[in-house]
Amino acid sequence: FGSRLRGENRAVQSLTRPNSLFLSAAAQNNHPQLGTIHRQFVDQWQPVQGTRISAELAERLARFEHQDAFLELMRQADLGIVGTELEDYEIPEAEREKFREFQHAFAKLTGSTEGHEPPLHQKRFHLTHATVEGGARKLDYDLESRGTQMLAAMAIPVLNAISSGWLVVADELDSSLHHRLTEALLKLFKGTTNRKGAQLIAAIHDTALLRDGLELDEIWLAEKDASGVSRFTPLTDFHIRSREDLEKVYREGRVGGAPVIGDLAVALNG
Repeated sequence: FGSRLRGENRAVQSLTRPNSLFLSAAAQNNHPQLGTIHRQFVDQWQPVQGTRISAELAERLARFEHQDAFLELMRQADLGIVGTELEDYEIPEAEREKFREFQHAFAKLTGSTEGHEPPLHQKRFHLTHATVEGGARKLDYDLESRGTQMLAAMAIPVLNAISSGWLVVADELDSSLHHRLTEALLKLFKGTTNRKGAQLIAAIHDTALLRDGLELDEIWLAEKDASGVSRFTPLTDFHIRSREDLEKVYREGRVGGAPVIGDLAVALNG
């Protein structure tokens, strides 16, 4: 424990189970400092789980206080989007019956009590696109491209983070997104708009992003050892000159973190 961590740290340590976190035990025992950090994770931590189904995204967007910023972000992405629309959708009885059957089967399997009655209505989310005739036409979210879905799903937690100084954790930030879109999202966190110090932790595979103004201590490489355990190493652990091209350094294999791929043709030929 560091000298700045006040509180009954040793007592909390003795109460921490082998399969639990010290942070959780500290929060349960009203630790003055760590309780605040725990609440940040519980209340404000924003995981980005990729594309969302229309109903889930619609419910979140209906409660979202930055809807104008959401629409502007989608417009700026050069996807031809000119508006958004939320509508109430009456769930057919056949779908509701399937939900009841699933709950019954799950309760029987787990021995738990059956859940609640399925709702009569849910919201649907549409994006409105410009047409060649000069008008606009709505398209259901489920019919949008994966890239558009990814951007829409990320927009809410990203805008929440920027406005509130929260943390966003994104798996495969660059999945299905054009490089310039991913670059623009990174700049939101590094630019002057991020006045409250929001943070982004993201896994990426697009090596071109290494050239986009990231600092050495902001880039960590993931690499599996011989036993299959992933280890993370910051670029600050390597001797890299300040003006070097980080993408070139990575591609040359000087810092590791790249897969070693055998001859796939040999595998196919048996």
